[in-house]
Amino acid sequence: MQQEQNALHWFMHMVETGAVNPANPDLSLVPEDILSQINLETLPDGEFHPTQTAVTIAYFLFISAKIADQVRSGHSLPQELMATRKELYTALDKFLTLVALENLKRAGLLKYQTTDFWHDDAAEILISDVQPCSKHYPMLPCHQLLFNPN
Repeated sequence: MQQEQNALHWFMHMVETGAVNPANPDLSLVPEDILSQINLETLPDGEFHPTQTAVTIAYFLFISAKIADQVRSGHSLPQELMATRKELYTALDKFLTLVALENLKRAGLLKYQTTDFWHDDAAEILISDVQPCSKHYPMLPCHQLLFNPN
């Protein structure tokens, strides 16, 4: 719980100060200890689920992006926001995808770039400079999660 709050406070501070744009967050700015908390965990039944930290931060960025979009459109700060269940699931799924891509980028396996409004169904991710598996591959969290022989 404490780690989740530290991660959330880091994102809140970065959005408030303008260092991170919630509509198109630059995950290269996220410290490794915080990025490592945003992942999938294996439940006892073997299913993968996002960590609570991942869910909390994805929804915070989604809501912040929607507010920023309304303000950018000339509206005042909204009293209420509407989001469908599909929008929330899409935002969480896309955010987890961006975190996975950032881990691959840090391992030197690829580069990526997103379009504005990462959470939108129509958002695009440009992947370039894809490298064959490098010596860094075993250090990736997804490698440890998916290929754990225990």
